[in-house]
Amino acid sequence: MKRKIKNLKSEIEVSRTEKARKILFLTLFSAWKKSLICLFCIVSMPVLAQNMASIEAPMGYPMGVSFAYGFDFHPKQYIQIKPNMTTTLSGGNIQSVIYGLAIEHRYYYNSVKRQLNGRNTLHKSADFFSLKPSWSYMSNKDKNELYPTNQIFYCPINWGLRRALGERFYLDGSIGVGPLYNKNENAWFLQGNFYLSIGVRLF
Repeated sequence: MKRKIKNLKSEIEVSRTEKARKILFLTLFSAWKKSLICLFCIVSMPVLAQNMASIEAPMGYPMGVSFAYGFDFHPKQYIQIKPNMTTTLSGGNIQSVIYGLAIEHRYYYNSVKRQLNGRNTLHKSADFFSLKPSWSYMSNKDKNELYPTNQIFYCPINWGLRRALGERFYLDGSIGVGPLYNKNENAWFLQGNFYLSIGVRLF
């Protein structure tokens, strides 16, 4: 009788162990499948979305040029990557050259409304809020400068708008504020910004 009870207990334990293994396997398989789906969505997003590449020139000072490549993954959300180069002048000579890279996430809050009202939405013409982290490397040409180089990290929250100027050109502007880190001074600041540029769409 005792042997039968022991055998029954051992069979129950084996059954529980096998059941736990099956549950663990199914859980891991489900997580692996979801990870693959997410990875596929991330990789294919720029391919499946509406892409846009353009060249922009800031209106004002400092002078420069930037290349913008962006894609939308939602009717109201748009991401663009912008490598850029600007220069500052002193006495007609180049004082410094600034190389930068920005990744901007825009939320076009009234794009659908503009479209329903029959307004022009070409080149993402709408109003937006955005988060725009950027990194800049500055090289001073003036030998009298205390620091020959500097690096700056800036992450403002902006409000802005974009409007189409014909089939190829557009006007892009924003204003905002955010934290700025200056490597030479090893300090953080609260910095405002105003940006206005004219761009031409490549494709």
